[in-house]
Amino acid sequence: MRSTRIPPTQSAFNTYIQAAIAFLTLIPAGGVANGLRLGLTAQNLTDLGDMLLLWWTNPPAAPGIYQRHTDPGSKTKNTTDEVKLFMKNYRTLFNPMLRTMAGSTAITVSDRNKLNIAQPGTLPTHHTIPISEGVTARIISIGGGSLQFTCRPDGLSKRGKKAQYADTIQLDYTLSDSATLFEIPTCEFPKLISTKSSFTLPLGPNKSGKYIFIKMRWANSKNPAINGPWGAMIVMLVG
Repeated sequence: MRSTRIPPTQSAFNTYIQAAIAFLTLIPAGGVANGLRLGLTAQNLTDLGDMLLLWWTNPPAAPGIYQRHTDPGSKTKNTTDEVKLFMKNYRTLFNPMLRTMAGSTAITVSDRNKLNIAQPGTLPTHHTIPISEGVTARIISIGGGSLQFTCRPDGLSKRGKKAQYADTIQLDYTLSDSATLFEIPTCEFPKLISTKSSFTLPLGPNKSGKYIFIKMRWANSKNPAINGPWGAMIVMLVG
């Protein structure tokens, strides 16, 4: 997910990176660098300075990536790709630092405004109560060793839909030549995670004639702590 703290457009990103790094490396009279005050390390500030030199130099004796890209005489498909890659790499580097500074006890309203860090009262809240619904599934063997699933959180809906607060379905299964299973799946590592409530599980033609033992649950990929309970075992013959 793209950070909303770091602007996504190139011109706004350019303004942000230059202003943010200048602010974090600034040492007020009688104090320490703002970045150090907010919990960053000296190496963090060195890394940010090195990134800025790759992006923009002043004076531009050896132009940075963005300077080459915004100069009509040097702008090419390669500079476009370089800018996109740089912005991606910068987010990877800077987002953890932003999280560190956001949690600092020394951060001020002015610091937040300069770094585009929201006030605590405006941060999004997350659902904390675990998903209680089980998975009600209609499973059809469609031949060729494939199974078609339509899942819903209750037995009333005809169409597939996810439970509230769930963004995925986790499915664990075991195949056997016998309809009797002697080892129950542990479900520690789901064999399939689907973002859709209706999906196909292609096991392969060589699995036709085997029995499949299935367990499913609703899950939230962003907040696994609220994942729902594993459902009862379902047993069926693969066609």
